[in-house]
Amino acid sequence: MSCAIRPLTRILAGCVAGWTMGFAGAAGATVITLGNQDFASGSILAGGIAEFTAPQGGEPPPFGLFVGGDIPGPTQGNFAGMWTFNLAPGAITSASIAFGLYDHDSAASGNQLVSFSVDGINLTAALNLLFEAPGIGDQSQYNIFMLTLPAAALTALADGVATFSLSLQGPALCTITVVPPVSGDCTPNVGNGAGLDFSTLTFNETPTPPPNGAPEPAALALLLTGLAGIALCRRRPGSRAARG
Repeated sequence: MSCAIRPLTRILAGCVAGWTMGFAGAAGATVITLGNQDFASGSILAGGIAEFTAPQGGEPPPFGLFVGGDIPGPTQGNFAGMWTFNLAPGAITSASIAFGLYDHDSAASGNQLVSFSVDGINLTAALNLLFEAPGIGDQSQYNIFMLTLPAAALTALADGVATFSLSLQGPALCTITVVPPVSGDCTPNVGNGAGLDFSTLTFNETPTPPPNGAPEPAALALLLTGLAGIALCRRRPGSRAARG
């Protein structure tokens, strides 16, 4: 290759490399978050429900709300909530879901998780393993859970709509009925209220192919380099005549 062609070829190669990286970057992970993460996983909110709801302004339901209640009374009941992500339709190659949950009481006896699903795909067993892990679900504790979604869920996400559903049940952790507490004085709560803080969906899509007729990066590089060489060769005779 002549000295005249090399500088232009380097410039063209740099342009093509930049275009190629831009093409490949389109296939990177996409992250969508609903609500805001306001606490670190494992935190104990000593201020109870008031501490959980204090920073939760302007977030779409069910985020930032404490739903249900443990203690007998008008608010007693179990947490149940649904939330939906809207994404561009397309083939999903991998995905994960994460969410923050306050006071779900999974450290109590039995299973506190009734169901967890996305678009009807059952994820309950996978989430229950995380719920029942040691040190999770203590009184007034906030935990963040993350699950890798199975192939069936990836297929369900391809339509561009992902609706997650989460339901809890009692018994919740017990309530002390005598102050000061007496050994063995603990009444299990039938209801199991909880608060959903945020949720994040992270996914990778199959790269979108270039439009029909658009050259691939490698083909474009060869084409541009060849055109540059032709242009310089056409100019070379005139340059020689000028020197003569």
